[in-house]
Amino acid sequence: FSVDFNRHGELATAGADKEIRLWRVVDKEAEEGSGEETGSDVEYLCNLSAHSRTVNVVRFSPDGNAIASAGDSGEVVMWRKHSLHKPRMAVIKRRLNAPPASDAAAA
Repeated sequence: FSVDFNRHGELATAGADKEIRLWRVVDKEAEEGSGEETGSDVEYLCNLSAHSRTVNVVRFSPDGNAIASAGDSGEVVMWRKHSLHKPRMAVIKRRLNAPPASDAAAA
């Protein structure tokens, strides 16, 4: 299971259901003088589906406009955002290959 935040107030979660979910975290402001505590609301944005097995890690790029995810299938998926308000993602999928047996034996 994995969680990551970006500087735009978005949250990405991933896990055993093979899905990545994007959320927006919005700070609530209490009315002045109300004595209420401030907190945050979490708004669901979308699901990202490309993995065939459990997703173990999800990370935003430093600028928050791309996401990398990887899981039990050995695939690394790069998600590029087109819009911060209504995320649509372009998927670049790459399967990592295990090193050749001769390299593994030498290590």
